[in-house]
Amino acid sequence: MEENKELSKHELKELRKKEKEEQNTVEEEKKDAQKFKKNIIKYSIIGIILIVVVYFAFKMFSGPKVESYTKGPVHWHAELNVYICGKKVGVPEELPQGQHHLGLPLLHTHADGLIHIEGQIWKKEDITLGAYMDAINVPFANNTIIDYKNDGMCNDGKSNKIKMLVNGEESSEFRNYVVNDKDKIEIRYE
Repeated sequence: MEENKELSKHELKELRKKEKEEQNTVEEEKKDAQKFKKNIIKYSIIGIILIVVVYFAFKMFSGPKVESYTKGPVHWHAELNVYICGKKVGVPEELPQGQHHLGLPLLHTHADGLIHIEGQIWKKEDITLGAYMDAINVPFANNTIIDYKNDGMCNDGKSNKIKMLVNGEESSEFRNYVVNDKDKIEIRYE
């Protein structure tokens, strides 16, 4: 049999058509492969972005849980007595005109000799004796009360010092003392 047989016009046309279809199929497969690669890259980038966004959102909203010093709001009172040269002095003596308290909502006085602590306490540093004295604008430190400083003098001719008692016990914490409910605090300049 002879292989070199000539093809008819119709057979030639069909052969070319078939070759063209095969070429188109190959080109479509290449395009599909390129499109698939582009989609893999695109969705990988979107996935990475989503992971990063979720990670930072989680970090932002689930940061370290801040525990409060008290489990809930409190309404505490501590007694404060200040003695200068043996004489009891009100701190403050009276409230400014038109005010029903002096200080902050959390830490204030009604000029009744009491430190009022009312609300949620997040950090114990918020309710120190120093924070209270700052809130009511009274100078106070381990060597100062109101206008009196250590080594000043009362009318007794002695060199006087500031001393602090908490619930009958001498304390050297002064400004750093964390006020508690029902405390009895005395500051003495003698």
